Order: sequence, then structure tokens, then C-alpha cells
Amino acid sequence: MEFLVAAYLIAWVIFFGYSFILSRKIKDLKNDIKELEIRIREDS
Repeated sequence: MEFLVAAYLIAWVIFFGYSFILSRKIKDLKNDIKELEIRIREDS
């Protein structure tokens, strides 16, 4: 039974870690898009 609890906790840690990494990547992509929009406006 202890192994089941440990596996469950590990699965949740992995899930939240992956979610955190994805949210950071999405934030970086949004910042890149904003930066590109600014550069496009400056070139126009």
C-alpha cells in the first residue's frame, strides 16, 4: 500500500512539474510574440 501512495505522489509531482515548465514556455512565447509585434510596428 505504501508503494501505491508513493507512486501516486510521484505522479502528481511529475504532473505539476510538467505544468510549471509548460506555463513558463508559454509565457516566454507570449513575450516573444509581443516583441515581434513591436518590431513589426517599428518597421512599418
